[in-house]
Amino acid sequence: MKQKCLKCGRFRKEGHQCPERKVRPVRLCEICGKSYEKPVGLGGKNWGKRKYCSHKCYSKMVKVRMLGENHPNWKGGIAKNRSKRYVGGEYRECRKKVFERDDYTCRICGANSGSYLETHHIIPVREAPEKEFDMNNILTFCLPCHIVIDRYRAQFFLRR
Repeated sequence: MKQKCLKCGRFRKEGHQCPERKVRPVRLCEICGKSYEKPVGLGGKNWGKRKYCSHKCYSKMVKVRMLGENHPNWKGGIAKNRSKRYVGGEYRECRKKVFERDDYTCRICGANSGSYLETHHIIPVREAPEKEFDMNNILTFCLPCHIVIDRYRAQFFLRR
């Protein structure tokens, strides 16, 4: 398909440079249909992969193609159930009862004043969802102790 050069007005094939070398290669955006030139300083290595005129058009594509069932990590909508769980009053009430039971003190180091406290499930919720709000399954830890105890959680803090 021939396109009109934005600088000299001649018709040319897609991705082909102007014979007078006045312009960079031109393509059509897959989202908005707008023609765009090869950005200055962008080597040939990424130009072949580029399909969108701007980050805005790329974001539109991501929203359409990478949401919900289209996302490669989709697991059937479990995240929606998980996020609803922490919004409700039952979670906050249980967390408060655990802190009061442990006297707002870390079970390992005894830190209480000025430290950030968290609740920890002995048996993870993913293994036993029925024990999520069971007071005997929840302990109080400060953040540093929680990272040491919970290997799954520690991997995110070690990346920083």
